[in-house]
Amino acid sequence: ALAAARRAGYLYVNLKPDNIYQAESGSFRIGDLGFIPLASVQYASLPEKYRSRYTAPEVADALSALSDTMDIYAMGLILYQLYNNCALPEEADADGLFPTPLYADYELAHIITKACAADPAQRWQDPAQMGQALVDYMQRNGVNNTPIIPEPVVFDEPKDEIETFLTEEENDEEFAQVL
Repeated sequence: ALAAARRAGYLYVNLKPDNIYQAESGSFRIGDLGFIPLASVQYASLPEKYRSRYTAPEVADALSALSDTMDIYAMGLILYQLYNNCALPEEADADGLFPTPLYADYELAHIITKACAADPAQRWQDPAQMGQALVDYMQRNGVNNTPIIPEPVVFDEPKDEIETFLTEEENDEEFAQVL
C-alpha cells in the first residue's frame, strides 16, 4: 500500500497499528488516509494530532519538515513490534539503530532495523525497495503462516490437596527446636 501511494505521488503520514485493518479475505489495508503530495513534503509539517510513537525522529516537532522516508520508518517500527513480542524498542545505539527484534533472524532484523534507522539516509528510500527485500526474504526462507513466537505453556490445573496446618502448640514446639 505504501509503494502504491508512492507510485501515485503521495506520502502516507499517519501510519501506525491503529490504522491497519484486516479484510475478511485476510489481507491487510491501511486506513485513516493521511496522504500528502510528495512535491509538498519539504514545505509541509506534521500536525500534533498525527504524531505518535511511530513518527520518525526527524519530524520531532511541528516546525520540522516532513521526510520522504517517514512512512518507511513507521512500517519498520510496526514490523519491529511484531517481531519483538509486541514491544517497541527502547533506545537506538550510537549508530542510530535499534537492537535486533527478539523473533527475527539476522536477515529479517537487517530489513526491519534499516527501515527504522534514526538517519533517514540509512533507511530504505522507497517502500517498493523494502517490499522487495521482504518478498526476497520470504522466498528464500519459505515463510508461511506459522506463528513466529513460541506456543504458550499451559499449566495443569492445581490439584485439590488437603493442606495441613500446624496447631499453635506444634508451631511453638517447632520454633523452639529451631532456636
